[in-house]
Amino acid sequence: MLTDYEALISLILAETSITSLLGVFAGTTQPLVLVGTIPEGQDGLPAISLRNAIQTGDFGISDNFIECHCYASTEVESRKVAQSVYDYFRNSIGGVTGFGARFEASILSTQPDEKSTNTIVEIRVSYR
Repeated sequence: MLTDYEALISLILAETSITSLLGVFAGTTQPLVLVGTIPEGQDGLPAISLRNAIQTGDFGISDNFIECHCYASTEVESRKVAQSVYDYFRNSIGGVTGFGARFEASILSTQPDEKSTNTIVEIRVSYR
């Protein structure tokens, strides 16, 4: 059975409208999508990092919120990746941890710094 993180990564990796915008892990053709911190020396931006899951729910329904951090060299690139993630998950359905799930998405903020820009998309995953 997949965790919510693994399920989201699988869905993202299967969606070319997202993966076509991403860099790859050094020395591979694997799109740069992972859970947690991007490893040092990994310079293949744009990249997606999933983190900060908050699990809620009641009456047998799991309601989880996961942040999808969309990193890129520029604000324009970062927002383009975030928009693609948002468009894919907004009002959609799919499989998570062996169950049918409903997804909602919201673009939260864009945070520039000297190395890259990070636009955060919050993905709400609801399932029984």
